[in-house]
Amino acid sequence: MFWKKSGMNEESKGRRRRFRMRHGKDDEQTVRGGGGRHHGCSLNSQPEGCRCRIRSVGGTTGVRQRLMDLGFVPDGKAVVVRSAPLNDPIQVRLGDDNVSIRRAEAALIEVDDDE
Repeated sequence: MFWKKSGMNEESKGRRRRFRMRHGKDDEQTVRGGGGRHHGCSLNSQPEGCRCRIRSVGGTTGVRQRLMDLGFVPDGKAVVVRSAPLNDPIQVRLGDDNVSIRRAEAALIEVDDDE
Protein backbone atom coordinates (compact mmCIF):
# COMPACT_ATOMS: atom_id res chain seq x y z
CA MET A 1 0.00 0.00 0.00
CA PHE A 2 1.04 3.57 -0.62
CA TRP A 3 1.47 4.64 3.00
CA LYS A 4 3.73 1.69 3.79
CA LYS A 5 6.09 2.54 0.94
CA SER A 6 6.30 6.21 1.84
CA GLY A 7 6.75 5.64 5.58
CA MET A 8 3.20 6.72 6.45
CA ASN A 9 1.89 4.61 9.33
CA GLU A 10 -1.71 4.09 10.40
CA GLU A 11 -1.63 6.96 12.89
CA SER A 12 -0.40 9.54 10.38
CA LYS A 13 -2.86 8.25 7.80
CA GLY A 14 -5.72 8.94 10.24
CA ARG A 15 -4.29 12.37 11.06
CA ARG A 16 -4.12 13.20 7.37
CA ARG A 17 -7.75 12.12 6.84
CA ARG A 18 -8.96 14.25 9.79
CA PHE A 19 -7.04 17.23 8.40
CA ARG A 20 -8.58 16.79 4.96
CA MET A 21 -12.10 16.55 6.41
CA ARG A 22 -11.60 19.57 8.68
CA HIS A 23 -10.38 21.76 5.83
CA GLY A 24 -13.05 20.75 3.30
CA LYS A 25 -10.88 18.58 1.06
CA ASP A 26 -12.88 15.40 1.45
CA ASP A 27 -15.79 14.67 -0.90
CA GLU A 28 -17.69 12.83 1.81
CA GLN A 29 -18.09 16.09 3.70
CA THR A 30 -19.82 17.99 0.90
CA VAL A 31 -22.01 15.11 -0.32
CA ARG A 32 -24.32 13.99 2.44
CA GLY A 33 -26.62 11.02 2.32
CA GLY A 34 -25.62 9.04 -0.75
CA GLY A 35 -27.04 5.75 -1.90
CA GLY A 36 -28.83 7.02 -5.00
CA ARG A 37 -30.36 10.04 -3.30
CA HIS A 38 -30.70 13.05 -5.60
CA HIS A 39 -28.59 16.06 -4.62
CA GLY A 40 -29.22 19.59 -5.84
CA CYS A 41 -26.52 21.71 -7.40
CA SER A 42 -24.20 23.73 -5.23
CA LEU A 43 -24.34 27.51 -5.05
CA ASN A 44 -20.80 27.47 -6.41
CA SER A 45 -21.95 26.13 -9.79
CA GLN A 46 -24.70 28.71 -10.38
CA PRO A 47 -24.17 31.39 -13.07
CA GLU A 48 -24.48 35.11 -12.41
CA GLY A 49 -28.06 36.34 -12.16
CA CYS A 50 -29.37 32.92 -11.15
CA ARG A 51 -32.20 32.88 -8.61
CA CYS A 52 -32.26 29.82 -6.41
CA ARG A 53 -33.71 28.38 -3.21
CA ILE A 54 -31.35 27.06 -0.56
CA ARG A 55 -31.92 23.38 0.05
CA SER A 56 -29.31 22.59 2.71
CA VAL A 57 -26.11 23.93 4.24
CA GLY A 58 -23.24 21.47 4.73
CA GLY A 59 -19.74 21.59 6.15
CA THR A 60 -18.36 21.26 9.63
CA THR A 61 -20.36 22.57 12.57
CA GLY A 62 -18.52 25.90 12.78
CA VAL A 63 -18.65 26.63 9.06
CA ARG A 64 -22.32 25.64 8.81
CA GLN A 65 -23.24 27.84 11.79
CA ARG A 66 -21.32 30.80 10.33
CA LEU A 67 -23.09 30.45 6.95
CA MET A 68 -26.47 30.22 8.65
CA ASP A 69 -25.67 33.31 10.74
CA LEU A 70 -24.94 35.16 7.49
CA GLY A 71 -28.43 34.25 6.21
CA PHE A 72 -27.92 31.02 4.25
CA VAL A 73 -30.84 29.13 5.79
CA PRO A 74 -32.81 26.24 4.27
CA ASP A 75 -35.78 27.41 2.14
CA GLY A 76 -34.22 30.87 1.89
CA LYS A 77 -33.92 32.61 -1.48
CA ALA A 78 -30.57 33.63 -2.95
CA VAL A 79 -29.46 35.44 -6.10
CA VAL A 80 -25.92 35.13 -7.45
CA VAL A 81 -25.04 38.76 -8.26
CA ARG A 82 -21.49 38.46 -9.61
CA SER A 83 -18.10 36.84 -9.16
CA ALA A 84 -14.69 38.43 -8.79
CA PRO A 85 -12.39 38.64 -11.84
CA LEU A 86 -10.26 35.71 -10.67
CA ASN A 87 -13.45 33.75 -9.91
CA ASP A 88 -13.23 33.94 -6.11
CA PRO A 89 -15.23 35.16 -4.09
CA ILE A 90 -18.82 35.43 -5.29
CA GLN A 91 -21.44 37.99 -4.27
CA VAL A 92 -24.83 36.63 -3.25
CA ARG A 93 -27.98 38.62 -2.46
CA LEU A 94 -30.06 37.26 0.43
CA GLY A 95 -33.19 39.37 0.68
CA ASP A 96 -31.92 42.96 0.99
CA ASP A 97 -28.39 41.97 2.06
CA ASN A 98 -25.36 41.34 -0.14
CA VAL A 99 -22.86 38.76 1.10
CA SER A 100 -19.51 37.75 -0.41
CA ILE A 101 -18.33 34.21 0.26
CA ARG A 102 -15.50 32.04 -1.02
CA ARG A 103 -16.20 29.43 -3.67
CA ALA A 104 -15.16 26.68 -1.24
CA GLU A 105 -17.89 27.81 1.16
CA ALA A 106 -20.42 28.21 -1.66
CA ALA A 107 -19.77 24.58 -2.63
CA LEU A 108 -21.16 23.52 0.76
CA ILE A 109 -24.57 25.11 0.04
CA GLU A 110 -26.99 22.96 -1.95
CA VAL A 111 -29.58 24.87 -3.97
CA ASP A 112 -32.52 24.20 -6.30
CA ASP A 113 -33.69 26.44 -9.11
CA ASP A 114 -36.27 28.94 -7.89
CA GLU A 115 -39.35 28.94 -10.05
